[in-house]
Amino acid sequence: MIRWSTLPLLVALVCPTGALAYGEAAGGYPTMEELWVEVYTSSCRQDPAAWGWPAYSAKQALWRHEGLNIVARNHSEDMAENGCWSHDSCDGTDWDDRIMEYYDTYYVGENIAAGQQTPMDVVDAWLHSSGHRENIFTGGYQEIGVGVAHGGYYGIYWTQDFGGGDPAVRHPVPAAASRQAGGQLEIWAILETNNSAEVMVAVDADCHPADLIHGDPSSGTYEALAPSGSPGRWNVQVRLGGGDVHVWPDSGSWTNAGYSPDPPLADCFNTDPDPGDDDDAGGDDDAGDDDAGDDDAGDDDDDDDGPPGPPGDDDDSTLVHGGGVSCAGSAPVAADPEAGAALLGLLVIGGLARRRILR
Repeated sequence: MIRWSTLPLLVALVCPTGALAYGEAAGGYPTMEELWVEVYTSSCRQDPAAWGWPAYSAKQALWRHEGLNIVARNHSEDMAENGCWSHDSCDGTDWDDRIMEYYDTYYVGENIAAGQQTPMDVVDAWLHSSGHRENIFTGGYQEIGVGVAHGGYYGIYWTQDFGGGDPAVRHPVPAAASRQAGGQLEIWAILETNNSAEVMVAVDADCHPADLIHGDPSSGTYEALAPSGSPGRWNVQVRLGGGDVHVWPDSGSWTNAGYSPDPPLADCFNTDPDPGDDDDAGGDDDAGDDDAGDDDAGDDDDDDDGPPGPPGDDDDSTLVHGGGVSCAGSAPVAADPEAGAALLGLLVIGGLARRRILR
């Protein structure tokens, strides 16, 4: 196995503790960018046809694994800081040694990319590349970790690690994320449960209903829109058919800027034994903007795993765009060469003796 102390990247090693309640963040893991990649990936898995990939059957969502999040971030930072473009670490450490230091199941896969500017861009780019798309739609994966690093030759590096292990916690909300959209706070929440459910999003002191936009009521993507404001602390509250209420994150809240240990004030399903005045339940149900996310579609390329060339030399990659505002599988068209360059790379493994690199 790898000795992490030999990696120049890892000055301070952050090890998974397993102590976090589901949906919480600690030490900067995860970021909102990483959560959005999780959300878009699970949304596409739950309803491939809605995202333009009807040839694929629906799959369950993916639950975040703390170790996969950390090892994915480490690899993105390694590529950004040390200038390599590879699934193996920049010091030559084999990719599976890198992942297995944080994950104990051998059925894993990885997508990497560089240069895509938003979570929607990079997920769309992976979906428009057959090998990366197969990773996203592989039914044997149950866990995910995403790592984003800014800097380096391409400006931003993305790593998406998948695992086939059994999640320690199967929270009804595997992932959620927020952003500003047209002057409103837009929250997407992934629901994965065997029960019917009612989904609400608490933002500060108000509750807002979440509407199903992709998938089906027990395995789908829900969206809530709320007026923008400060501090904008939110969580997702789910009441299952049997009456049980689950909250994501288990404690605290999120804002567009990141995780907060302070929860919103609203208790949407009156679970507090001393409920007091809760006449704000139901909240804002304005229809709002229901677009799929970032308007600019993702970048695809020739899956070149070679090292980036010197500045101004884009021979090792080709930037193309998929049209539309979602992951839909529209035909790619050539992009303006002045727009920059983006790279993709993937590696999948089904046991230590079998691995494949798409170049």
